[in-house]
Amino acid sequence: MSQSDRRNRLAVLDQQIPQLRLLLERLEEERIQVIESLTFPILTLPVDVTTEIFLRCLPPPPKTPRVSDAPLLLVRICRQWRDIAISTPELWASLAFTVSEPNTELLAARDHLIERWLARSGQYPLSIRVLESPRPLRSDNAVTGAKSVDSCLRLLLEHSAQWRHVEIEVDLPGMKRALEAVKSHTPFDFPQLEYWRIGVDNYESEDSGQFRVGAAPQLRSIHLTLGVAPLDFRGTGIPWSQLTNLTGHSFDPAECVLILRLCPALVRGRFALCSDIAPPSQPILLHPSLEFLDLSHLNGRWRNLNIGFQVLDAITLPGLISLTLDCVGNGQSIVSLLTRSSCRLHGLALSCDFYDYQALFGCFLVVPELRRLRIFAAGSSTWTGIFTRLTGNSEMLPNLQSLSIQDKRIRYNFPVDKLLLFLKSRTDHPALRHFKFTGTHEASKSTLDLSRFAEPILQGIQKEIPGIQRFPEGDFSEEPNEDEGDDDEPIYPNVK
Repeated sequence: MSQSDRRNRLAVLDQQIPQLRLLLERLEEERIQVIESLTFPILTLPVDVTTEIFLRCLPPPPKTPRVSDAPLLLVRICRQWRDIAISTPELWASLAFTVSEPNTELLAARDHLIERWLARSGQYPLSIRVLESPRPLRSDNAVTGAKSVDSCLRLLLEHSAQWRHVEIEVDLPGMKRALEAVKSHTPFDFPQLEYWRIGVDNYESEDSGQFRVGAAPQLRSIHLTLGVAPLDFRGTGIPWSQLTNLTGHSFDPAECVLILRLCPALVRGRFALCSDIAPPSQPILLHPSLEFLDLSHLNGRWRNLNIGFQVLDAITLPGLISLTLDCVGNGQSIVSLLTRSSCRLHGLALSCDFYDYQALFGCFLVVPELRRLRIFAAGSSTWTGIFTRLTGNSEMLPNLQSLSIQDKRIRYNFPVDKLLLFLKSRTDHPALRHFKFTGTHEASKSTLDLSRFAEPILQGIQKEIPGIQRFPEGDFSEEPNEDEGDDDEPIYPNVK
């Protein structure tokens, strides 16, 4: 191509480009008009219907905010959806995050997210979960880490009037600093708080165990994890007298009995014991409201220590209907509690790790109305003795309907024949309706492959005794239901 031809071609291009640009603008305008004239069925739904769909898109609460999940995902679709999502407080009523040691920029971004999230929740009751990072703070970042805890707690406490189900597990000094900072300018009450889980470990100073909260008239359930320093229970301001459900972690027997004295309305109590500090010498506590009691031990140094009997010897529970014991090595203490209480016990779960299984039979004789039994034991000789003693014995457990047995060291010499004889002897009215057989391997601490051993036993039992069903999964303290699973109240209910 000659120079002249190139100049002519350039002139033609210069003439066509503006024309094509004008055509492109017209096409873009026409495209916008066509889009605006289109009707998207999803956008024609009534706002209340769209709102209900949005609520059903929420992940199980509380969940860490993610742009790939509702509600943040919904505000990124279109303007109409964004407006609906932002104006629906229920979508922003659940929040969870982990407090770590971010740098200053990340800390500011996180606090900004929390502020906007809580603002969008309006006055709707909140479900909140705050956990401290399991990683220890580095010495060069401890100040930033403390600021991270303090700043997020202050933001949350400013909305304390909206708290309903709250789980906070951070160091107590951080909690105290936040309380003091907020109380100076904001009424610190919890008018809607129903459940509070708080961990107060990792503190050392003497006054760090003293903190106080405001009024919480609706609080009925609390999960409290203690730390290394003593906590002044009476000085916390927690309304112990109105609690009906309490879980205590890292308690000693003395603290357990003290809490029972402070909570006369308590219906369900669960305690993980970690020390052998005995209760002070006092008259035996009569607690008529307690219906469910669960005593266990923490793993580690307290695992083989017989400490639960110190609690049982200090209380009388005439209203008890379910008892779970995994830390009691004194069978006589169990029998004495049941005899002294004259309770109509329906559910009993016992570990035979701590005492001679013969002590079980004394318990069985004083609970004739027992319906649900769970035994955790180890060794074929123990099971042989239990099954042989119960087979054909109408005086022991005449109303038993559900049986769960667990063996942490299942072996192939498990007395299957004795088990079958016992189960067959229980087919008369009232028949044993539910049976569960599980095992764990002591070395791996994981569930054993039941297809190798336990599952064939279960299949064989169902073939030999068709009327017996698998024991339903769920809370053993509740009545088994053949059609439903566990109906225990969740820590965090679904936010509608």
